[in-house]
Amino acid sequence: MQPFDSLQNLLMRLPSIGRRQARRLVFFLLQQDSGFRKELSSMIQSVDQNMRLCQNSFQYFYSVNPDEALSLIERDGSRHTEQIMIVEKDMDLEAIEKSNTYKGTYFVIGGLIPAIKDDTSHLRIEPLLQHIDNRAQSGLTEIIMAFSYNPESEHTRMYLEEKLKPVIAKHSLTISKLGRGLSTGTELEYSDSDTLRHAMESRG
Repeated sequence: MQPFDSLQNLLMRLPSIGRRQARRLVFFLLQQDSGFRKELSSMIQSVDQNMRLCQNSFQYFYSVNPDEALSLIERDGSRHTEQIMIVEKDMDLEAIEKSNTYKGTYFVIGGLIPAIKDDTSHLRIEPLLQHIDNRAQSGLTEIIMAFSYNPESEHTRMYLEEKLKPVIAKHSLTISKLGRGLSTGTELEYSDSDTLRHAMESRG
């Protein structure tokens, strides 16, 4: 297989990129000067070498220190440690941070459960339960479920709530979800700050 085709096939593995789009991207790269391609290659290598996965929240973060285990949020002593928000993915976390409506901590669960198939192998269930149990012993009082409003998200939320029942009962924790403001089918990562603020304020 020629390098052109190999690169096209790699690009097709990106979200929402089909064969035609991937081919256009390869031609676009060829039309750029070599400096652009070298910079792109260098940035990809830098991300590969210096992106870490937080051992507490499972958020991706950048650090040139290979021994750094916690994200900036987890290292921030001003965060409200009595709250933890469970989100599907990093993009949701970033959207909530940009809205400036929440000052607690996070846990990135890693995906959703398909409504027609109970596949939970990709979710960080055991790390979540352990993390909640540990945090509850040092001041955690509220768990906030922050998911988009669609069937998969609701299915995931109910599954997690069932899994969390023992640790919630053990530590008398409160569990809540984002309230009105998010309409059905709305993706959390695309919601504006006012919508997220309203959803946070009306959570229950």
